[in-house]
Amino acid sequence: EWSPTVCGATGDQRVRLRRVEQEPANGGKACAGIINETSSCEDHIPLAVDCALRDWESWTSCSASCGGGLKTRIRKIGQLSSNGGRACDGDLEEIHECSVDICETRHVDCALGQWAQWSSCEGMTTRFRIRMIEVQPEGLGQACSGALKEAEACSDVVDCLVTEWSGWDGCDRTCGGGQHERTREVIRNPRNSGLACPERLVETRGCSEQPCESKDCTVSEWSLWGGCSVACGIGSRTRGRNYTSRPCEDGQGCDLDLEEIKPCAEPPCGCNDCKWGDWIVWSQCSTPCDGGQRARERHILAAPD
Repeated sequence: EWSPTVCGATGDQRVRLRRVEQEPANGGKACAGIINETSSCEDHIPLAVDCALRDWESWTSCSASCGGGLKTRIRKIGQLSSNGGRACDGDLEEIHECSVDICETRHVDCALGQWAQWSSCEGMTTRFRIRMIEVQPEGLGQACSGALKEAEACSDVVDCLVTEWSGWDGCDRTCGGGQHERTREVIRNPRNSGLACPERLVETRGCSEQPCESKDCTVSEWSLWGGCSVACGIGSRTRGRNYTSRPCEDGQGCDLDLEEIKPCAEPPCGCNDCKWGDWIVWSQCSTPCDGGQRARERHILAAPD
């Protein structure tokens, strides 16, 4: 093969070689001819190939049916330039106005949704909230005006913080539909418009649903709301209710909350540690036999702030 295979310019030289594959022996004829051959490149310079564009493709559909929209079309490079040929010169995409007729007179104004809750400040210096566009404007309707995302410093904002849910406790009945519950606690109350504490701190669900004797579970009415858990700052107050009868023999179990909590606000105060109240005495056992339950409580006298 000639080397180089492709010449670079007029006046260059190229060379090709061959070799003796079998030496003469026993009176055979010697090789005759040229082993190295040199040639001018003048007749072997590759032709320049110019770049070539393909035809335009069809226009896309208009982006709007009225009121002014846009449509586009594209074309692609069919042949790249080589060997010094001319590069492509021209657009590969065109855009054109379309559907310029005025839309029918219709007034649908843009509508913004409500702000979502602020994001948590836990470990952050800034918190955010967002809202979405619920209704897009149509026709001559007014466009939306206003921010979709807001941010504010977390330096003085403290969100409520609660523990993870505890595991479910044991069922209070072995048959007839009992109850068991899980709880979580407030370990930090909110300040300065921080995220409020969740209302539910105790969850209950039915258990031991195999029948004993038919009797549905019932609960009492809610008690009055208790006093605020703090003397100053942001605290919480609770109310509760109790089982009045346990389910038996295919009776319906009580799958209801036994305690509710809601925030309360007292005048601002300085920095204080949490303070527990004393335990009250144990309650009576829920049943005289077959396994029952009893409970005792204590309350937060002063929440930390």
